[in-house]
Amino acid sequence: MAKRRQEEEQELSWYDEPLYDTDDAADPFADDDDDLPVKERRGPDTSNLPREVSLIGGCFNVLLIAIVSILIFSLLGVGIVLGGRAVGIFPKTASADSAPQLVPIATPVSAALAPAAPDAESCEPQAWWNAQSGAFEYFAVLYDRATIAPLAGTLDELRAEMTARRDTAAAVPSAACLAAARDALAQGMDDAIGAVESVAASGRRSAASQAESASASLANVLVALWDLRISNDLNTPPSLDIPRGGNCDAAQLAAWADRFLPLWQQVDAILSQTDVAAGNPADAQQVVTGLEAIRGNLTAIPSPQCVSRANDLSLIGLNSYINGANLMQQGIPDAARESASIYARSRVTLNAWLAWLGVEMV
Repeated sequence: MAKRRQEEEQELSWYDEPLYDTDDAADPFADDDDDLPVKERRGPDTSNLPREVSLIGGCFNVLLIAIVSILIFSLLGVGIVLGGRAVGIFPKTASADSAPQLVPIATPVSAALAPAAPDAESCEPQAWWNAQSGAFEYFAVLYDRATIAPLAGTLDELRAEMTARRDTAAAVPSAACLAAARDALAQGMDDAIGAVESVAASGRRSAASQAESASASLANVLVALWDLRISNDLNTPPSLDIPRGGNCDAAQLAAWADRFLPLWQQVDAILSQTDVAAGNPADAQQVVTGLEAIRGNLTAIPSPQCVSRANDLSLIGLNSYINGANLMQQGIPDAARESASIYARSRVTLNAWLAWLGVEMV
């Protein structure tokens, strides 16, 4: 124990030594450094100063390292948390000082922005009529063309052509609003085919009733379209703003019909009994003479304004058939068939007008 104490005293004995030699205090500027020992010439002992500076610098270094380490680990921690939330490892939580996250509530879509529910059917009568007008024209004029002048080709060839056109027309899509027009067209096509087959097989008399039925059915196609305000002719009820049933006095309309309808019955009788296409000049002349007489009687009937178009169509039809019969006798069958087509169109449209006005068809 005494020995250890002695060693400690020796180690601490430097505290008792003076910082400089007191014998030289009277003349500190004496130039006798060369005589001093090497230790004294080196000046005062400053060994403690570097130790003090090193200690302070070390403290700053430690503090700097600590700050940098904190920043690095903070950044690493934030990156790990964000990455974990991105991949779904850590749940997303709102911090205490951050604004609360608003969860959107599902609300009904505005009716103006929501897609409209598709209609069960879309009624497009004009598009349907554009697709069917060619078939309508073909079947409306076929019978009368055949009875004015023989058509080219055999009956089998004509039947195959008519059947193909009918099937094509029947395949055109139509909505429920077009049911009346569609059904009337189907019936008219079938009646026209039957009439042509009958006239080719056994003459015009056997085909007359089917021909009249075909004209009435095709007229109903126009009436159904007029109900839908569809027409390509300016001289039709939709274009002239004439309501269904007409816009004239009922008594005047009935009086006109009582004289008008019997005259057209006479027309049908003449046409059903004489085959103009047979080439007999006497028969052709008989048809022309009879139709000219009926035409004169029609013009003499007092007519209300609402039937003016029906009267016009009657005269156009009769004039066209008379011209066709004359052209056939002159040996111009193509021109005769064109005149027969005008008669047929006029007859179908006349029946449509009569039905629109509430008068019996002819």
